[in-house]
Amino acid sequence: MGDDDPRTMEMEVLGAMYTDEELTFDDVFRVTIRLLVDGLSGNSSGEQVPVHVTCTLPDGYPNINASFSTACDQIRREQNDCMIESLTANLPEDNQVTFALDWIRDNAASYFGLMEPAVLKKNVAMKTVKGFMREWCSFVGLYKGYGAGVSGVDRFEVITGLACKRGLNITGMGIAGKPGGLVAEGEESDVAEFMRLMRTEFFQHVSTHSKKLTTRLQEHWPLDVENERFEAAEVMARLQKDVYRAADRADEKKKFKAGERERLEQQEAGDKARLEAWKVANNNRELTDAEIEALMAAGPPAKCTTKGVYFKCGCEEPPTLEEVNARRCFQDFTILPNIEEGHALPPDLKTFSKICKDGGLMNGFHDTFDYRFS
Repeated sequence: MGDDDPRTMEMEVLGAMYTDEELTFDDVFRVTIRLLVDGLSGNSSGEQVPVHVTCTLPDGYPNINASFSTACDQIRREQNDCMIESLTANLPEDNQVTFALDWIRDNAASYFGLMEPAVLKKNVAMKTVKGFMREWCSFVGLYKGYGAGVSGVDRFEVITGLACKRGLNITGMGIAGKPGGLVAEGEESDVAEFMRLMRTEFFQHVSTHSKKLTTRLQEHWPLDVENERFEAAEVMARLQKDVYRAADRADEKKKFKAGERERLEQQEAGDKARLEAWKVANNNRELTDAEIEALMAAGPPAKCTTKGVYFKCGCEEPPTLEEVNARRCFQDFTILPNIEEGHALPPDLKTFSKICKDGGLMNGFHDTFDYRFS
């Protein structure tokens, strides 16, 4: 490709305009620039806000427009979409990247939407509450990605911004290393939106082969508790109806298809084991016949339309935000460990394990990290 290729020329201009700390080449014709933008007018602090702009020049540029995406703690998703739409509508025929950077530097502040604490509290109070949720995930790798010897933006800063500065109230922890991990907790809709942002906006800052964030475990309250009660009732109902044909199996004269007797025995043993585990977890509680009948008639809690069957789920009033927040085991959102720039050190599993053990979270810890040593 000749030196007069417009993409090459535009990349050369960027290389001359920005320092190595400001400019990261993600690919030959894909670049991320770290801009510092003045805050809203009237901001007495005088602090500048970092905006990371990713530009991609496609084959056929400039006849085919460049594409742009931005990441900034003070620009919410809806505002970001509006900003990119306005930028795209104003793109010139040539020098689109340099134009876009100047345009964003001049206009980004008008899209800032970082809410004041009082406004944030008001919006949170108005939010429809579903329940508490905690999600455990594993990364292919999680690194800081900014500084000497490491390309890309500060990914720890990006994750923390998504968790704490987008109107979401996420607590939990990111675990750096290869592989890495993540545990996020909060109100169900907040966690769902945070995980969506992780798989969209955060993925803009990692290479293709690292775009794998696998959910290992999801915990819901009070839905999980009520699901387990419903499943225990299902087992009891099957036992009462003798769906495992225990009476027939005890009669040696009864004939079964090949392997059917063994299959029924295994199903019965498995269901009885799950029922016993539920009883032990619930202080050897026994379900009454009336309770079993009511649960079977109502169906699973998520689809229940009968009042008075389940606790704060289905058609019942959901828990309050205060009740949801009381389920949290983390006080804030942090990244573990605080590794030095440019080094991919494994996470301090002993420290993280202690946090999980103290908070009664060992199931999630093991589900997330057992694969590390497999």
